[in-house]
Amino acid sequence: MRYKYLIGLAGILLSSFSYATLGENPDSINKDIQVLNTTSSGSQSLSSAKTITVSKAQLKQQANYDQYSFITDDGITVTQYVANGNVFATKWHGSHIPNLRQLYGAYFPAYQTSKSAYMGTSQHKVTTTIFDAGVTGIVGAFSGYALLKAELPANLTLDDLK
Repeated sequence: MRYKYLIGLAGILLSSFSYATLGENPDSINKDIQVLNTTSSGSQSLSSAKTITVSKAQLKQQANYDQYSFITDDGITVTQYVANGNVFATKWHGSHIPNLRQLYGAYFPAYQTSKSAYMGTSQHKVTTTIFDAGVTGIVGAFSGYALLKAELPANLTLDDLK
């Protein structure tokens, strides 16, 4: 019985690591929605996850990028920015920190191991030559972002995305 639980848990954890968003194409957004909704509750498996598609109402087309937004089953609002066929930034806010490995994708290990530019009781910020990322908040109210510097469209800053 114990082994079945561990195998099931390992399957859920490993499947949540198999998708990436930051730096990937817009098709990965639907995978993010599925994985974030699955892993956020801890009680669902991928096979029973509710798939949510990004509709036209959730897509805002700006001059030089597209903005996709969705809300996970547990109330986290995620916004992802796409230009030139890749997600170049993601931001989120909610009552807890979501699966950053999912949102930051291949850039998560660098985020995790980089020396923090600032780390306090309510803020963690990482700046590298490749990306900027940060998490801030207090219990019940968190927000964060990640941005690929090389993918950022011309004449656009992180402040423009707020």
